[in-house]
Amino acid sequence: MTARTQDGDSRVLVAEDDPSMATILSVLLKNAGYRVTVCGDGPSTLAAAADPPGLVLLNVRMPGLNGIEVCRRLKADPRTRRVPVVFVTAEAPDDLVAQLDGEPYEDILTKPFEADALLALVRRYLR
Repeated sequence: MTARTQDGDSRVLVAEDDPSMATILSVLLKNAGYRVTVCGDGPSTLAAAADPPGLVLLNVRMPGLNGIEVCRRLKADPRTRRVPVVFVTAEAPDDLVAQLDGEPYEDILTKPFEADALLALVRRYLR
């Protein structure tokens, strides 16, 4: 069974440079029925988003372009501006919220996280 959004898109783009965390996210999402693309840096994330996914899970600190800049570019592009972006980060939430002041994004999930919390967040944005 594949999880789907209203328009039928069950694709999640995971932007994570830590291979272990990328694997954890990918396995959890695939086991829940989502189609997953994993990118390890900012430029490859933007390239993969050219075919807009249903949701982007975005790490803040990545090589090439950081997650904040990737988010800014996704939200500025007419093709991807409506794609929900959720930051998945080990940064303290208050610090990140201050960095993101005025930036368009949907949510923040702090590492470490519970699998159920991740899946609930994904379901919320892929309705």
